[in-house]
Amino acid sequence: MKNNMLSVYPMSEMTKKPRRGSRHSRPATISATQGSAAASSTAQRWTLCIASLFLIVICVGCGGGGYNPNDVVVSVSPASATVSENGQLAFKATVTGLCQGCQPSLLMWSISEDSDSSCIWVATPPTVPCPGGTVQVTEFEGSLTATYFAPSSSGTFHLVASEFVTPTETKQGTSVVTVTP
Repeated sequence: MKNNMLSVYPMSEMTKKPRRGSRHSRPATISATQGSAAASSTAQRWTLCIASLFLIVICVGCGGGGYNPNDVVVSVSPASATVSENGQLAFKATVTGLCQGCQPSLLMWSISEDSDSSCIWVATPPTVPCPGGTVQVTEFEGSLTATYFAPSSSGTFHLVASEFVTPTETKQGTSVVTVTP
C-alpha cells in the first residue's frame, strides 16, 4: 500500500542545511485528506467571492443600492369613475419609483368592500357574493390592467392596486368607483 503523505519544506529552508535541534529541521507533513480539505476550503472561498460579485452586479443594476421603497408610488387610472349597475370599466395601474430596470411583479388588485379574494378572477367569474363588484385580470399577480364589473346595486366602491415593495411592505393606489342605477 502506498503512503499518501506529502512532505513540505518551508521556502526559507530549501537552500539551507537543517540544523540539529532547529524547529524546521524536519519537513512538515500533510496527509491527502488534509490537502483535499484545504482544496475544498479554497473552492468554498471562490464560490463565496463569485456569489458576492454577482450580488454587487445585481445591486448596481438596480440603481446602485439607491433603491428606496418609500419612493414607490402606485396610482390607478382613472382615479375616480362612474359606472351603471352591472356595467364594466377598464383600469390601469402605474408603479413608479422602482429600481432602474425593475418591473412591477407583485401587483395585486382588490375591492375594499369585498371580503372574499375570490372576487378577483382571470378566466371564470366568481360564484361567491361580491357586494363591491368583481375584477378580471390577465394574471393574479403582476397584471397592470384590470376590468371592473359593477354589482347589481348602487354604491361607492374602492378598487385598489397593491405592489409589494419589500416582503413586509406594500404601496397602494386606489380608484373610487361610483355605481349608479
